[in-house]
Amino acid sequence: MFDGEADAVVAPAFDGEVGILPNHAPFMTLLGAGTLTVRHADAVTRFSIKGGFLQV
Repeated sequence: MFDGEADAVVAPAFDGEVGILPNHAPFMTLLGAGTLTVRHADAVTRFSIKGGFLQV
């Protein structure tokens, strides 16, 4: 999906949205259904997802 540096990530976790900024503490969460948004290098990339996991 996406592997690299990002300025911000907003993801639909299984229990609500989670926002991640640079230097965020490492963590892992289950994802729910929705739109995962990645902001990087003056661009925005959106993914429609139906679950999975997110690792920071």
